[in-house]
Amino acid sequence: MKPVDTVVFLRDSQLQGFGVKVSPAGRMSFIAEGRIKGGGSRRVTIGTYPALTVTIARAQAASILADMQLGKDPKAEREAVQRANRTLAELFEAYMAGRDRKPATVRDYRGCFALVFSDWKNRPIKSITKADVEKKFRHTESNRGERTANKAFAILSGICNWAMADDTITINPCIILKQKSMRRTSPRRSSYLSDLEVGRLINFFEVEKDFLHPSKENPKGAKLKHGVSKQGANYIQILLITGLRKSEALTLKWSDINFERKYLEVHDTKNGRDHYVPLSKPALKTLSKQKQDTSTRNSPYVFPSRYKDELPMSEPKSQLDKVRKTTGLNFTLHDLRRTFATHASAQGVTHDMIKRALNHKSGDVTEGYIISQIESIRPVFEAVANGYHGYYDPDWQTD
Repeated sequence: MKPVDTVVFLRDSQLQGFGVKVSPAGRMSFIAEGRIKGGGSRRVTIGTYPALTVTIARAQAASILADMQLGKDPKAEREAVQRANRTLAELFEAYMAGRDRKPATVRDYRGCFALVFSDWKNRPIKSITKADVEKKFRHTESNRGERTANKAFAILSGICNWAMADDTITINPCIILKQKSMRRTSPRRSSYLSDLEVGRLINFFEVEKDFLHPSKENPKGAKLKHGVSKQGANYIQILLITGLRKSEALTLKWSDINFERKYLEVHDTKNGRDHYVPLSKPALKTLSKQKQDTSTRNSPYVFPSRYKDELPMSEPKSQLDKVRKTTGLNFTLHDLRRTFATHASAQGVTHDMIKRALNHKSGDVTEGYIISQIESIRPVFEAVANGYHGYYDPDWQTD
């Protein structure tokens, strides 16, 4: 047989339904084609020549055609075998593509999956047993902590549910965690900065420039830079003053800030609703400093990437570590959001107003006009700013 300009089929004279398909490029593929009992017709590719001989391919075709006579669909069975052999990594990608998640969530899921399941990624999901899950969970909990274990195995359970819906597996092995009450709801973090700690942090940003670091060469200490950049300091201050989520502040653009009307807009929020944040005097001061510091950069972002103006800054973990080391305060970026809420309550702000200021999703009726929304919650931000100022400078209110 020689290739021609079109696909050519050569039918076998010994076994009806067996043949060879020849492509214009010369590829020769053995096929079996027939009608499934009680169903439609089906053509199945068996393999290629010369990897398979005619004799072996004919025998394979006879088996496939016999199955068709019994009502079996060889293509469906092959697909079932392929599904059963899909790896955890393949199903993770299908699971991630199945929902529209925010970029930060995608990064979080991918990071957690890589951290905990890198040694499982090439395993067929059908090979993962309940015993495997139990052992892996205990190991993760011991070495990575309860929160990481709970998050990782919630992701794994979601993948397994996806695989069950796709008929890849028949049981979710993560059910063992529920059966043995191994996964527990982690207590919600409730840490925040006290009034003294808020004062210490503000003093660091407003007053301190250099710090004493004793060494063998200089026991008394030498004045060295603490390593916190102006942008890092401004970013942390904005979180403290506004109660924004860390991702909301990172993606903030200058076009979102109205200096004249003293508010900023947050888009693509966690609850899907645009958020309007009144700007207190400290917030305006911090943003004005940031605008001046980045005036030579052609970036749309308030906190631009160090390397690319067209991108926002990534989460400043090293900056936070330096602030914590220098001030002696142990806090996370999300602790600053809780700090805002806690001190708003301490200033007498109602729970409902705090929820609105933080853009927490609720059944509350949304007001019809943006400006009225902004002005209705402005007292929350002014109260927090006044409270912070009092912690930092106790004599301020009597000056």
